[in-house]
Amino acid sequence: TYSTHQELTGHKNSINCICPFQNKYVATGSNDNTINIYDISSEETKIKPIKKLSFHVDSINSIIAVDNDNYLISSGRDDKLCLWDIKEILDNKDINKKNSDPSFLEIFPKKYVFSESIAVYFLCPLSNGKIGVCGRDETIKIIDINLKKINTILMNETGAILSIAEFSENIIISGGEDSIIKIYDISKKKCVCLDK
Repeated sequence: TYSTHQELTGHKNSINCICPFQNKYVATGSNDNTINIYDISSEETKIKPIKKLSFHVDSINSIIAVDNDNYLISSGRDDKLCLWDIKEILDNKDINKKNSDPSFLEIFPKKYVFSESIAVYFLCPLSNGKIGVCGRDETIKIIDINLKKINTILMNETGAILSIAEFSENIIISGGEDSIIKIYDISKKKCVCLDK
């Protein structure tokens, strides 16, 4: 059972994102450029991270769990999109070493950093093994993890996109700096509705 009050310690700056996974763990991303992994099944009131991931070189903006919680994807202000193998993270005793990245994925399912600068603010898991990525470059990118490539690019053209959500398999809703909620049909690759 979980206690009603627990404090997760370990970050040195503000926390931007929280991602629970496998009904036991929580990943947190911070302006201290690190991702901490916590085991919240502990009954301690103050919980220290069981792993600290230090691959990003700037603030972490978003973390999501994908593929039945087998992987975490993180994004940061360093424009990196990183895919982490959760089993490798939890099993690896040396991952807390400085500059160590043994569970960092470059090519899915082994070691993958997206090669383009994608200016990521927010990640959203989508249907059929895809993720939505949005950011300051005024686009929504639909990335097919299995094919290791961008499937679709949807243009906003009126400011950074700060948040996206999947409404249904082909429908994405976005909101951003322009104060407009937009609905996109991925199959048609266009905006189908604007809320002005």
